[in-house]
Amino acid sequence: MNFKSVLSLFAFLLLGFIQLVSAAKSGTYNAGWKVTNAWTNTDSVFQRETGISRWRVNDGGLFYTYEIQIDVVEVQGVIGGTYVFYDSTGDSYNLMVFREGIHSVSYNSADPYILEVKIVEGYSRFPLGSWLTRELDQSEKKEYIDAIWCLRHLPSHLPSKEYPGARDRWDDFVVSHINYTNVIHFNGIFLPWHRQYLHLWETTLRKECGYKGTVPYWNWALDANDLFSSPVFDGTPDSLSGNGVWDPYQPRPCSATGSCFARGSGGGCVQTGPFKDFKVHMGPFDNSLAQSYAPIPPNAFDYNPRCLSRSLNPYFISLNNNQAVVDKMLAADTFTDFQTIMAPSDPNLPTAHGSGHGTVGGAMADFFASPQDPSFMLHHAMVDRMWALWQDRDPVNRRYALNGTTIIYDPPGAPLATLDSPLEFGVLAASVRLGEAMDPMAYEHCYVYT
Repeated sequence: MNFKSVLSLFAFLLLGFIQLVSAAKSGTYNAGWKVTNAWTNTDSVFQRETGISRWRVNDGGLFYTYEIQIDVVEVQGVIGGTYVFYDSTGDSYNLMVFREGIHSVSYNSADPYILEVKIVEGYSRFPLGSWLTRELDQSEKKEYIDAIWCLRHLPSHLPSKEYPGARDRWDDFVVSHINYTNVIHFNGIFLPWHRQYLHLWETTLRKECGYKGTVPYWNWALDANDLFSSPVFDGTPDSLSGNGVWDPYQPRPCSATGSCFARGSGGGCVQTGPFKDFKVHMGPFDNSLAQSYAPIPPNAFDYNPRCLSRSLNPYFISLNNNQAVVDKMLAADTFTDFQTIMAPSDPNLPTAHGSGHGTVGGAMADFFASPQDPSFMLHHAMVDRMWALWQDRDPVNRRYALNGTTIIYDPPGAPLATLDSPLEFGVLAASVRLGEAMDPMAYEHCYVYT
């Protein structure tokens, strides 16, 4: 079985122990922190109770006006904890901390004065996805499948007049990907943008659908030699459905720049599994629309309902997603070397990311609207896993390593991607700085892979 799960860091405690949520100690402490760019020491009582030795509230940020910085000298709880900062308006800002040192959270507020700090030891009451890896059993697969079907039954948050194809909450994620396609692929934005996108997907499943698990990942290497036996795509009730029916007229898959490859084994509607009656609502798009500085087409969000199509293609996965490729990626000396294997700026190079999409084919091969396929998030969880594992091999030099621009294909003269570059998500969430999506254990993120 290779339908992998990224399981909560704390889930193992459920085996014979009480959930840390119910057992966690909480405390709320007066702060009285005003905006100042100078570090201010806390008193001995506050430091003893919170582990915070000093603080400052910076202003003047580009996208978030204010930033709380704290110096943690003692981590709260055996595993870690969450700081909740309350400003004078009653708004709160959460920061999960699992190691000593300086930590920060950015925010906007009409009154940034921090009145109180609340501490929650152990597992956060605001689950943000602490992950370990293990295989999913049948019940866990069903829970994830039910959760993503739940999004189909929730209303879109977008205005129907401007986005007629957005019929449900799932479609909100599709719209975001379509809208930003030409600035989030084949460049320096690609990996951090999709890391944050995965986080928003998981958070939405939890908050709006009551999902208790995490986003699984699809370990391509385990399917590289036998794609049709993959438990992700074998068409059983606990898979993500199977292949599309054979379509003799399906064209060969081609890149945005015209490079074409061997066609897949299907091309028509998915016939088996829990998504055999699933409808996609937007697209299809011509991949040639993926161009530097190009606008999205005016009919990008039109309603065009049709079946979920697939064309499983062993050609891609056997060449570019096998174990040898995974090992080579993790052994890369530099971030540029890692990118060259995963997702370089040249669309004509064979890549692990692109080949994952090509392996599934059909809707998943639509460069703009690929999140309409249920396997999209599992594929990108594997992409993120590879990046996180590579970063963890040398965190000092790799955690914030960047290469590339903010425009697709890294054209000459395009703005370089920096830690302050904005990552935009439309209706899904407020923008964040690119630097906030570089560390799986910082800001809104708190997870690990094995």
